[in-house]
Amino acid sequence: MSSSSSADRGPTYLLHVNLSTTSNNGKSLLKKSRVVSGRCVGEFVDEDGGVEEGEVTRWLGGLLGEVGMVGAEDGEGTKED
Repeated sequence: MSSSSSADRGPTYLLHVNLSTTSNNGKSLLKKSRVVSGRCVGEFVDEDGGVEEGEVTRWLGGLLGEVGMVGAEDGEGTKED
């Protein structure tokens, strides 16, 4: 195992996700979730310097699933170009 620090791997994307589910026009809080996750930029770049879109989508989908957005981890509800 390597003991390199995050500074050795380059910059990091840090994502904060806050989700509040309410009813009755926002008067009743049903659920509140918060997730913070970071990934090194290098994890999303291929050998040619391009962005690995699938890896970004999996990371974001997993985080959205963690906060309770049903189907997000499967890509459901995402807009296709």
